[in-house]
This record gives sequence, C-alpha cells and structure tokens, in this order.
Amino acid sequence: MSAAAEQFTSTWKLFDTDNRGNITPQEFKLILRALSLCPSEKDLNSAIKPITDSSDNTISYSAGLQLYQEKHASWQPKPQELQRALKLFEKDGKVPMAEMRSVMCSMGEKMRDTDVDDLLKRVNVEEGMIRLDDLQRLLLGEK
Repeated sequence: MSAAAEQFTSTWKLFDTDNRGNITPQEFKLILRALSLCPSEKDLNSAIKPITDSSDNTISYSAGLQLYQEKHASWQPKPQELQRALKLFEKDGKVPMAEMRSVMCSMGEKMRDTDVDDLLKRVNVEEGMIRLDDLQRLLLGEK
C-alpha cells in the first residue's frame, strides 16, 4: 500500500467510528480536507455522487480509496497559484492576519470561523502579521 493510501486509511478510521466500512459524504469531504486536498465544492460533489450508495447515503471504504487515488494529484493545492494569491496581501514578507482571516471566511469556498481559527493557530503571529512562507507551508500541508 502506498504512503498516500496508508494516510487515507488512517484518516478514514478516525471517521468510521463504528468500523462498518462506510461513512457519510460529509465525513468523506472532511477526510479530504484533513489530507490537505482542495477540490472545489462542485468538483467534489460531482465526484462523490456516483460513489454514494443511495440506499443509505454512505460511501464505502473501497470506493472512497479508489476515488482518492484517482483524484489525489489533481486535487493537490498548486504552489504557484497559492503564492500568486498570497502576494496580493503580502507586505514585507508577511500577511496581515485580519485580512487573511476575512478572505478565508468570505471569499471563494468560504470557511467557517472555527475552521479558520484552527488553521491560524498553527502559524506564528507577530504583531498581527503572519510570515508569508509559514502561511504557504501551512496551506500546502507541508511540515
């Protein structure tokens, strides 16, 4: 099993609490986000619709893993795109936390306040500013 498949499996187990091998589409979306994948909501919904069992509205582990393996590369955040977007907010190699928070909560695929808070807790904030390279590493899922 590849490292990516192992990571998917260990994350799946966190959501499949009853060990039935099925989770809801909402839980599957959370797994992908936890694995730092960023498909658009439209792409994600169209990809999971065919693998969702209509009788109980769940996704099986095997179908979820297959979709993950097929889409993993195309759903990765693109470093060049992220860097261009962050440069719009950059001031002396830093990004104002308030602006970043506002954008994450209100533009594009909006994030909930609690999700943004959890994300921003993982970067150092000095005088209301986040280092651009720290933020980029976080958003790309790098250590």
